[in-house]
Amino acid sequence: MSVRTRKFERFFHGSYTPGTSAGVDEWLKKDTSAAGAPTMTTGVDGLKSTLAATDEAEVLTFYFGDIKSFDIDDLISAEFILKANTTLAANETLVIGMAGSQADDPDAIAQNAWFKIVGAASANTTLLCESDDGTTDVDDKATGLSLGIVTHKSLMIDFSEGISSRSPPATSKGKQLHFRATDANGVLRRVCDHVAFDMSGYTGGLQPFLQLQKASGTGVPAVSLLGVIIEYRLPV
Repeated sequence: MSVRTRKFERFFHGSYTPGTSAGVDEWLKKDTSAAGAPTMTTGVDGLKSTLAATDEAEVLTFYFGDIKSFDIDDLISAEFILKANTTLAANETLVIGMAGSQADDPDAIAQNAWFKIVGAASANTTLLCESDDGTTDVDDKATGLSLGIVTHKSLMIDFSEGISSRSPPATSKGKQLHFRATDANGVLRRVCDHVAFDMSGYTGGLQPFLQLQKASGTGVPAVSLLGVIIEYRLPV
């Protein structure tokens, strides 16, 4: 087992425009809309994703273009620093975390470990946790916390606990995830600690993933992603 670790860090402040095809950097933007024009712009709050005031289904994704660079067996943690610029209304959804191949329907993504906000008629920013390894699907587990609107919060997925190994050629690794989020006191604490998030059925790669969408309506939900920090083990 390698004892070398590295961190992938990317902070989005200042001038930055994500590309829609390979060549700019690791990140890509995917815009699934018809008449509207969702945007991604950078400022002091980070990369702001905003849907358009057009009554249609829209999906705005920020990801690695399905290049799944991080082997789940080597992942230690993935942290996302962001805030909501608006509450989410009915038919509006946000997911952010680590994922397999992109799909406009988050439920169709076979592998994921992410935080989720599902809007409601009264509007909210309530955080849920989910994981799926293609076999074991754990959905909509309440954290008791909300995503900040005034201030950024850290959302972390911990892949390191529950992993055990011994020297090659025989190895044994388990994938019991833990989720952590910044609470009202500014403390990054574990959430959903009564839930078993099991991804032991998956052995492939994952990519960082943010997807904001609505099924219909003229709402303009927006979130600002300030940074992504992914810690992982090197294979040698």
